Amino acid sequence: MCGLPKSPRWRSTCGARCNPLIATSAGEGIEAIEQNQPDVVLLHPDFDDLTLSQAIQEIRRFSQAPMLVLGRYGDEMEVVTSLELGAR
Repeated sequence: MCGLPKSPRWRSTCGARCNPLIATSAGEGIEAIEQNQPDVVLLHPDFDDLTLSQAIQEIRRFSQAPMLVLGRYGDEMEVVTSLELGAR
């Protein structure tokens, strides 16, 4: 495993159990996504080791899970590129 902290199991409003994975860098997150194959990926584009576009491209190499990017306003081109690479 990539050394991610064990997160508590969460129960959604519909009663399903969720087990969120939390990473502190893009590389760590990509490794966790590849190993665990989550149903959905949430990205907050505040990593130091990769650009948002690089992270999305790397994840898309092995996963087609729905991907949501939590917004960082101001860079319109980054938003366009993220959408073109498959984020929503």
